[in-house]
Amino acid sequence: MLSGCSRTEAAFRIARKFRDIDSRISMALVEVESEDDKRKEVHTCPIEDISPGMIFEQEVCTDTGLLIIARNQQATPSVILKLKNYYEKGVIPGDIEVSGPQQTPLPSEN
Repeated sequence: MLSGCSRTEAAFRIARKFRDIDSRISMALVEVESEDDKRKEVHTCPIEDISPGMIFEQEVCTDTGLLIIARNQQATPSVILKLKNYYEKGVIPGDIEVSGPQQTPLPSEN
């Protein structure tokens, strides 16, 4: 795989570079489960708590079926902003399955 990008992006790059490869092979690259995948903790996270570095464990689509986030895509500040905008418009759900670092809640002031 290509270092520094998600499986989905790596498969897309490989398919684009080697156009004669059967598309089923590039899709299989996306679906392969690594040892790291087996050990990761997946949790449901409200959109407002998603932080950069988290990995999306599900596709996020609008209510009309438009793909917004691919499974295994990494959260970046721009991706998080896009999610918040779609959520505020009411076209995507508010909770998403993610893996990676969980936000530590700030202590409440009493």
